[in-house]
Amino acid sequence: MSSSSASRTTKSLTGCTFPLSPISQSSLTSPSVPGIPPTNRHVRVPFTSVVNVRGDRLYHEHIGWDQASVLRQLGLLPEYLPFPYPLPDGRTPGKGKRFEYRVPAAGAETATKMVDEASVVSNEMLGFEVREVDDV
Repeated sequence: MSSSSASRTTKSLTGCTFPLSPISQSSLTSPSVPGIPPTNRHVRVPFTSVVNVRGDRLYHEHIGWDQASVLRQLGLLPEYLPFPYPLPDGRTPGKGKRFEYRVPAAGAETATKMVDEASVVSNEMLGFEVREVDDV
């Protein structure tokens, strides 16, 4: 079940509710981007949490998230990166050109999809996309 309000969106899983509201990377000690200077940009990040409960106590917890999504939202991971190899069909870039490939990473839409599965196209990042650009 999911519910939403103006300031917070949550996703409920077996009776537990997890906030999916925007957070802001505003310090050098942010656990998702340690050592990166503050950008003061808001990010929306879905995460998984695996917990081990022994008796009535939380024994340990493992939290995971898509780091590429965080970096994309902070403007630190570009949409395309250089592709220095010939293409699978053997083509090489033309004179004064280079290939770039689309990084298989998404931004805030990953959190949006967690709340509404139909809001974002599925598996779009699985496609291999290369473009030829001027080598500047």
